[in-house]
Amino acid sequence: MNVKKITINNEEDLEPYCSEKHLENRTKILVKQNNEYLQYLIGVIVKYDQYLNIHIRYLDNPLSNNYWWFNGEKPGVDPNIYSIFKYKDLLNDIDMEHDGNDDIINLKKDNIYSIVNIYPYYNGKYGNVYSIRYFKELFNENIEYISSEFNKIPPNIEKEIGYKCKRIKIKKLNEIIPNIDLNDEQLKRFISYKLNKKVKYNIQNYENIKLDIIEKIKNEFKNNLEKTFDFDIYLKIISYIFKIKYIIYSYLEYNIQFKIIGNEHDNIVYLYQIKNILYIINNDSYEYKKNRIEC
Repeated sequence: MNVKKITINNEEDLEPYCSEKHLENRTKILVKQNNEYLQYLIGVIVKYDQYLNIHIRYLDNPLSNNYWWFNGEKPGVDPNIYSIFKYKDLLNDIDMEHDGNDDIINLKKDNIYSIVNIYPYYNGKYGNVYSIRYFKELFNENIEYISSEFNKIPPNIEKEIGYKCKRIKIKKLNEIIPNIDLNDEQLKRFISYKLNKKVKYNIQNYENIKLDIIEKIKNEFKNNLEKTFDFDIYLKIISYIFKIKYIIYSYLEYNIQFKIIGNEHDNIVYLYQIKNILYIINNDSYEYKKNRIEC
């Protein structure tokens, strides 16, 4: 779902969204929800504070008697979710309502988006009647590709790879290195051993990873410690040592994206990322399995 971010740098940028006295007449916006699935809801900004915290109220169905979305006696902020003491510059007692559906977000951390006059938003004319239905249906159509309960990947990715695939969640590091006769702990020690001074400097230059980070990762592997850095950094190191090209597909907001680590290598490992990185395997042997990787 392609939506356009509204850039807010200061309080002055928020003034146009609160210039109308009546909330019903204020400019509608889209707010991304942190649900189990992607969803943008239509709302308005009730007020804001100097820290760029904004109080948002969501529309229900303006064409009915339920203009605003709420479960209690009136719209408001649920005190069980948001503390009036935490937002003392934003909230008053009158704003609070048990089972209220209003939200508070901070625009230094989160974003708001412009509304458009197309399905399912229609500039807010029908409130969230269609948007709630649309995103629920979209989730149900794609659940096989984004839920950990399934092992499927989107057909377009299968088409690019060239055969029928399934995905399995990566649990150990040796699962992303084909035909390696080392258990996970042995593999980590081996990588640590390989990270000598020359290799570390090469990785620093080729992969743009700071030396102190490489040294910390070497220590992690040597002592079999938990990973503390972004997984891409580990992939870059492993790619360099084992000469593997990692093609990582993601299905972000139902859009296929990909990135490549180790593009110069011929041995390919396909990965799939949703919230976790998942190893894509196939009933047939990958092309890279024909060439055993020697340590």
